[in-house]
Amino acid sequence: MPVSARESATPLVSVVLPTYGRHPDHLVDAVASVREQTYEAVELVVVDDSPGDADLREAVREGVAGTLGDRLTRVTWLREGPQDGAGAARNAGMRAATGDLLAFLDDDDAWRPRKLARQVETLQAAGETVGLVYCRQQYVDEDGHPIAADSPTAAGFVLDDLLEGRPLAPFSTVLVRREVPERVGYIDESIPVLEDREWYLRIATAFRVAVVPEALTLRRTGSYDRLSSDWEALRDETYPRFLAKHADLAAERGWLTERRFRAWLARSVGTTGLAQGHYREARSHFVRSIRAYPLAPKLYGYLLLTYGGNRAYEVARTTKRVVDRVARRVVDRVAGA
Repeated sequence: MPVSARESATPLVSVVLPTYGRHPDHLVDAVASVREQTYEAVELVVVDDSPGDADLREAVREGVAGTLGDRLTRVTWLREGPQDGAGAARNAGMRAATGDLLAFLDDDDAWRPRKLARQVETLQAAGETVGLVYCRQQYVDEDGHPIAADSPTAAGFVLDDLLEGRPLAPFSTVLVRREVPERVGYIDESIPVLEDREWYLRIATAFRVAVVPEALTLRRTGSYDRLSSDWEALRDETYPRFLAKHADLAAERGWLTERRFRAWLARSVGTTGLAQGHYREARSHFVRSIRAYPLAPKLYGYLLLTYGGNRAYEVARTTKRVVDRVARRVVDRVAGA
């Protein structure tokens, strides 16, 4: 009698890869990084949500096919769209997937070869109470040169951490059990921005989280703005829906968690508005954040920047980059000592 994927020591991992027609060369690199995984049982589900013409889409598809090789268990190409949104594309990919584990990869990111192997190993060792495992990410420039690496630490029961705004990880770093969407639901397609955070919140109500402390995801910067380019969607759709959906959950966790939740959500809108030059509206959200939780010193700095305009913001951003670069070098030297 054949052993099922659920019982096997090497369960099938379904990789959901939405593509939006932005950078075909980056998509080819992303697919190649899936093919080069040391983990053996992998299927790839590419979800085409690009607005391009049929000839261009076919050319991209042929380019991807030329890099696939024969190592993947199964390859599926779905047409979802055009432009139905990231949440809809990932949901379509999850529903089409056949694996017991689900991983996600954006079309301009890539993985190091041991990414899936390390995550499956960690998930199996952690036990069934853990539903999600993520890894560190290495930021790279357009040419693939390393820029910086983040150092996430949130693990275990992370619900309060997420409600209070502590960073976790983007989709390209995440692996989840098949039971996760079956138990907590799929990605909320009505939330156009912060949809990953909203999903993680629901996951954290039912599962614990584990982390692989290695930079196994390569996240490209510069190819497009990582902040939401749709300011109005963040302000007018995500903010009120997110608040309405999870304010009661935050309140159940206590008064302090609720205040920090409201402060984090307003701050998220404010920092995006600040980065995109919407200074007056950003200011109003920082004020709202301060009223919710006035004990966060950074909020007052953000508020001051809204009065300084473009020049003040650029000076502050450059200074932060320099400080962060120096701090990372110090940490790396200490770690290597």
